[in-house]
Amino acid sequence: MYDGREMRKYSDTPALEKGPSTQQGEVKTLTRIKRWLRSEQGSSLIELTLILSLVVIVAVAILGTIGTHIVAALTAVSNAL
Repeated sequence: MYDGREMRKYSDTPALEKGPSTQQGEVKTLTRIKRWLRSEQGSSLIELTLILSLVVIVAVAILGTIGTHIVAALTAVSNAL
């Protein structure tokens, strides 16, 4: 378990040193994050986030292609008038 000794060992300035209460809080936070990622809800959320990001990437690519065609069509109409 991480107890903060390594942070003190590599700390060059007093500003980087932390008290024991801060280190304990960090350990608790990291433990909660690890527990959440191992849970079923964490896995489901990560999967949904990856799917959503893929959908967004595809939508941006499609809109970029369609946008070029729309601009060309509107330019043709404008020139015809």
